[in-house]
Amino acid sequence: MEDDTENLEEKAVSLKEERDSTNRQASTIAKQNKERIGLLKQTIAEANEARRVRDEENKAASEFREKRRSIETEISELRAKMDALMKEMNEMPVAPGGEDPDRLMRRIEELEWIQQTEALSATKEKEMSKRIKEMRKKLPNASRTMTIRSDMRGIRETIRTKSAEAKALREEMEKHAHVADEQHAKRIALLDKAHKMEEKLADVLKELGEVRDKADEAHEGFIEARGEARRISDAERAHEKAEKEAKEKEMRSKLSEQSKTILAKFKGGEKLSFEEIQVLQETGAL
Repeated sequence: MEDDTENLEEKAVSLKEERDSTNRQASTIAKQNKERIGLLKQTIAEANEARRVRDEENKAASEFREKRRSIETEISELRAKMDALMKEMNEMPVAPGGEDPDRLMRRIEELEWIQQTEALSATKEKEMSKRIKEMRKKLPNASRTMTIRSDMRGIRETIRTKSAEAKALREEMEKHAHVADEQHAKRIALLDKAHKMEEKLADVLKELGEVRDKADEAHEGFIEARGEARRISDAERAHEKAEKEAKEKEMRSKLSEQSKTILAKFKGGEKLSFEEIQVLQETGAL
């Protein structure tokens, strides 16, 4: 039985070492998992921040896009107005780019002054009158032409200004759209990283569960082996105690019988030895 006890104790010690080693391994894995979870949370937070920035940049790009479209609509309307004025000017009887009405009027006044102050032949006067009449016919169209030209110059200047504004707005829109694209790509990369981290975490959690199960099994084995060793040890002690008590009982019985014989001898007047006297004392006969 001693061999069985020793084997069980050795088994208990081995299982205890296995349990402690496995628990240390589980503790290391758990610590690493805590770090992984922290990194995962940080990665997800960075992905959310990238999404926030992306959405803000997209909103800004959309606002600049709408402003640019509004200006481009204005430019389109101005170009349509330019086309209408050009068409009107082209359809006038006088050739496009007709005379300046102020200069034309001054020329008419000069001819009329000559007509009134100088002695002209009948033929010359008739020719001059005809020329003045033709010039007066041109006057309304020339005036309208100049008005159209002035309007077109104003429209062109407005279109140039609006075009510059539209260009600046496009540049701002593209700048914000570019940042939004960068943040979107960053978010996708971070989400992919987080997904891989989650997969790794799941694998490690599974491994941690298996290690803890192994530690629990080793602990249960240790408790069982230690308990069995103690039960055997207790049985051995009980057996030893029983044997000792049986021997003592047997010895007491022998001494009792011996003391009866010695006592009878003593009562018969025989002389007792020192050893016999000791037996009587031990049994309480003296």
